[in-house]
Amino acid sequence: MILLTYRVVHSTMDCARELLDSSVKLESPGAVKAIILAGEQLAGRGQRGRTWESQGTGNLYATVLITWPQLNKRTASMVGLLAGAAAVDSICEVHLQRGGSHEALKHLGVKWPNDVVINDRKVGGLLTELHIRNDGNCFAAIGIGINLTSPPLNSAVAERSTCLLSEHFLHTPASDQVLWFARSFNRLARQFNLYGDESVLRSWRRWDVTTGRSYTALTKQGNMKGIANGLGPHGELSLLLADGNTVLVTTASSLSED
Repeated sequence: MILLTYRVVHSTMDCARELLDSSVKLESPGAVKAIILAGEQLAGRGQRGRTWESQGTGNLYATVLITWPQLNKRTASMVGLLAGAAAVDSICEVHLQRGGSHEALKHLGVKWPNDVVINDRKVGGLLTELHIRNDGNCFAAIGIGINLTSPPLNSAVAERSTCLLSEHFLHTPASDQVLWFARSFNRLARQFNLYGDESVLRSWRRWDVTTGRSYTALTKQGNMKGIANGLGPHGELSLLLADGNTVLVTTASSLSED
């Protein structure tokens, strides 16, 4: 596995694209082929076209390059769910390995599709992009940001955010924390290879804090309000409407929490 570490970059996702455009071979065992880690990003990207605050504060800013069988729009959502589960798993594993309490884990979870939260405040997020190399091999770039030591400085999002340190979660430096994520992802990917999509959904449901929340989804038929009712067969968010029907939401950009 290739590990590239930078002090400052424009975006680790851009660095990942440059690596894929190069002639460097990515042939290590497991799904994770490369990690690009930065101490600071000048233009980190988040979901829905938002920026991800990435000052040089000791937080985790990285992109992980993985291979996945039959990468397409549908499987990209499964990769995103699995990445969310792997992020929460890795936070949990590090915390316990360093002597942290099991009690704290009750407050840790993931909101659909892959926002990592503690006490309902965002501590991490992931972004997935698909790429095809010139040789035809398919890769997914998973951008991962975890607030290890400090929440965002932006007052617009600070109230809804937190960091592991503030929530008394034990962690390692970013360079080690991302390796724990890679281990967790590889383990869950092996389970996917054995058991298919259901293993991904099962891994995500372990940390689900979305079910039971009220959301409004923008659909072709207009806005539809409902209660999150678990996952659809391909990782969609199922919304139970007031009339008893359900609608499957496929993109987070069409969803808002009430």
